Amino acid sequence: MAREHPSDRSERALANRQGDLHVIIEDIRKDANASGIMRTAEAVGVGTIHVIKTDGLNQSVLPRVSRGAERWLEIESHTEPGSCIARLHAQGVAVYCSAVIPEAVDFRSVDYTRPCAIAVGNETEGASGSLAALADEVIMIPMMGLTESLNVGAAAAVILYEAQRQRAEAGMYMTRGLDADAPDNHGGRSR
Repeated sequence: MAREHPSDRSERALANRQGDLHVIIEDIRKDANASGIMRTAEAVGVGTIHVIKTDGLNQSVLPRVSRGAERWLEIESHTEPGSCIARLHAQGVAVYCSAVIPEAVDFRSVDYTRPCAIAVGNETEGASGSLAALADEVIMIPMMGLTESLNVGAAAAVILYEAQRQRAEAGMYMTRGLDADAPDNHGGRSR
C-alpha cells in the first residue's frame, strides 16, 4: 500500500475537521490520560478541547501530547464547569456528560451529528455534580462485567468513535473542513 503524501494527508485532515464537535475534560489528573484523550479527539476530527481545572493545582493546560496532536486542536481553558457550558450553550452546542449515575442513558442513544461536546471527568471521582447537572444529557457506557466503569481515556475513545460513526454515516466527513476561526496547520491556539 502506497504511503499518503504529507500534503494530501493534511488536506484530508482539514476536510475532515469537525468544528462543531468538542471535548471537555474536567480535572484530569494524569497527563497521560489527558494526552490520550486529546490524541483520540484529534484522530476523529474534533476541533476544540475544553480543559476545566477547578483545583488550581496543576494549571498546565497542555499536557505532553504524543505525536503533536495539540498542534491541530484549539485548546480552551476554564476554571469551572459553568462558564464552559454557558459558552458552549451560547454557540448552540449540546453537552453530553459521561457519568455513572442512575439517570444516565446509553451513550449510543444520543445524536452526535448535531453540534455537541462530549464531557468526561477525572480518574477517581468522574465528572463533577456541577458538570453533570449542566449537561443536556448524561450518558454512560453499559458495563457487562463487574467493573463499574472504563478508564477515562478508554471511555472518551469509545464515545468519540461512536460520534465519528454517526457523523460518517450522515456524510459529515470530507465535506466540512476548518472554518476561519479554527486552528490552522501551523499550530493550535490556546485561549
